[in-house]
Amino acid sequence: MSRALLAGQSGWGKSWLAQQYAEENYESHDRVVLWDYKDEYRGFIKSGFSSWVGLSDTELLSVDGWKRMLETNKSLVVARAVDDEAWREQLANFAAAARSINKSVLLLIDEAHFLAPQRFGYPDDIRGLATTGRGERVTSLWVTQRLSELDETVIAQADIRILGGFTSDSDLAKIGRTVDYNEEVHNPLVNNVTVPSEIDRNGKPVTRFVDDGGSLTGSEWIYSTTDGDRRRVNSGNLTMQSTHYSPEGNELKPLGADS
Repeated sequence: MSRALLAGQSGWGKSWLAQQYAEENYESHDRVVLWDYKDEYRGFIKSGFSSWVGLSDTELLSVDGWKRMLETNKSLVVARAVDDEAWREQLANFAAAARSINKSVLLLIDEAHFLAPQRFGYPDDIRGLATTGRGERVTSLWVTQRLSELDETVIAQADIRILGGFTSDSDLAKIGRTVDYNEEVHNPLVNNVTVPSEIDRNGKPVTRFVDDGGSLTGSEWIYSTTDGDRRRVNSGNLTMQSTHYSPEGNELKPLGADS
């Protein structure tokens, strides 16, 4: 089992890649659960991979309730209709259930900085996913657009890192404390960067690729592991059966373009 971190700034295609990762690892786990913060993974349901669970103030589950869910469903997409505090408490209940059943579980945690925030505490059962969950047959994928707001414990314990582009100094600084190569490769605004040959592309940082209409067609990521494996991956070369429904915002016109 592994603990993976997938992070990229907004618009980098991280939720598409996270869904592709879940689909690619679907058959190798007894259970696959997507903890869906913004209703971005409903394509996993429509394609027949998962059942839907909606969490609201009147539909909250105990640890035993989550155990029953895991016993009777191969895969779940858990949708949020509660505040962040209740969302964390429900993940803690789910984590306790997932770590106690005799099945391998892949858990995708979207917008993970809300579930394991750096700025204040969060339930021990969530922390356990990043520390002891691996020994209890739980593979966790922590997905975030704000590395600077994600707890250091989660980042430090990740043995797989899939990192895209960032322009925030605080996010880039956190990458620099995490990886063993030049973190500037993750800044799409730099002109030239020196990195190991296996992740070099003529000195260019990671890049987003868009079509003539401005829609994202792929993005570059640096995949690295604690075992020393490092690769540069273009998500445009990857495929999946399920459809991803994360809408992209409309592009803003340049200031004064119509004047």
